[in-house]
Amino acid sequence: MKKALHITSSARGGQSYSRALSTAIIQKLIDRNEVVTVVERDPVKFPPPFPDEMLIDAFYKHADMIGDEERHLLAYSDAIFNEVNQADIIVISTPMHNLGVSALLKAWLDQLV
Repeated sequence: MKKALHITSSARGGQSYSRALSTAIIQKLIDRNEVVTVVERDPVKFPPPFPDEMLIDAFYKHADMIGDEERHLLAYSDAIFNEVNQADIIVISTPMHNLGVSALLKAWLDQLV
């Protein structure tokens, strides 16, 4: 049973061409029985926290030294790391803004990396 992670990052919602294309790709994978489970992640609906001093400090602390507040800050990055780690197929859709990907997708990637 394969699992797909579908990441969409367009603020245009249902009018987004990139979202329509990635949704069609996911549907094709389902129709071909290449994936059974699809996990959706939309940084527009659930934006990642932008890195600040406290979050970056938490990234570099040893696990034994992380407190409750820092654990809360790391929850988003832990969640998306687990989603990527468990996915067999990853489909990412993004609009092009000024010849680059959306700011929210960049923030999602910062959290992942």
